[in-house]
This record gives sequence, structure tokens and C-alpha cells, in this order.
Amino acid sequence: MSIIPKKRIPVTIDEKILEKYTGTYTIDEINLTIDVSINNGTLIAQPLRDGHPGPTSVLLAKDNTHFFDAHDDELEVTLDIDNNGKIKGMRILQMGIPKYAKKIK
Repeated sequence: MSIIPKKRIPVTIDEKILEKYTGTYTIDEINLTIDVSINNGTLIAQPLRDGHPGPTSVLLAKDNTHFFDAHDDELEVTLDIDNNGKIKGMRILQMGIPKYAKKIK
């Protein structure tokens, strides 16, 4: 029996909100940094491990804080925001494995 994947429909998020999410995040225990930028109203995540780039993720919005990768059904990102609206980091769920990337700049 095959499982039919859920169709994900992205929503448009105001670029002013997306700008708060840009910057550099790190997962120290695996020596990984992730640079997040905006391209044409979409978040782009570029991971670097030991100075070597990994596959770029095009993050499409499910809502203001939840994103999914346009090309990888196994990758979801949730922004971690404190009560003052400051971005603390991002929760990454990839292939069922949770990771936390702390925002460092």
C-alpha cells in the first residue's frame, strides 16, 4: 500500500516579516552554519559544514513561522521566537530527526 503525499500549498509572507528571519544560524554539535537570505520574497537557506556548502533549501511558508523545503518533502523548519518577537533560532525536522539551530547574527 502506497502513501499519497500531502500537497503543500505555500502562502505569501510579507517581506518585512521574512527579513527578521534572515541571518546566520548554527548547530554547534555538528559544526554546521546556515545562512538565511531572501530571494524574490522567498527564504533561502544555505548550509555550510567545515567551510563546504551543502544543498540550498528554498523555504516556502505554511504560515508566518512554519516553512517547508520546495524540493525536499522530508525537511520542515519552524522559527523559534521569544515573547518580545526576537528570533532565537530555528527548529529543523529533517527525515524525522529534530535539530535546533541557534541564531548567532
